[in-house]
Amino acid sequence: MKNIKHTLALAVLLSTLGMAGCSDAQKESAEEAKVKAAAKLEAAGEKAGEMTDAAKQKASELMEATEEKTEDMMDAAEDKAEDMMDAAEDKAEDMMDAAKEKSADLKEASKEKMKQACIEMKKKTGGDESDC
Repeated sequence: MKNIKHTLALAVLLSTLGMAGCSDAQKESAEEAKVKAAAKLEAAGEKAGEMTDAAKQKASELMEATEEKTEDMMDAAEDKAEDMMDAAEDKAEDMMDAAKEKSADLKEASKEKMKQACIEMKKKTGGDESDC
């Protein structure tokens, strides 16, 4: 941007000096300088346009890459959440099965204890143990 401003200022200065010159040679020199300055300005403009296009292209590529990475991360997070839910369900099911089994074992043990207590009581009271 500074180069364009300097070049433009130089072109204006040379144009002004060229018009105030005393001889045709100086006027021709000023005209040549003006033409050269205009050419430099045009080249600088083209270069700025190219740089802008390149920057837009790079920004677009970065945006696409960011979107793809975000999608990949979201998919991975969803997969991980699903895996965790499945694992939690499996664990809960295992715990329920273990609780049912333990409950059945306790029930059986309780039943056996009750039978033993009944037999002991029948022995002491002289009752029929087959009722137990």
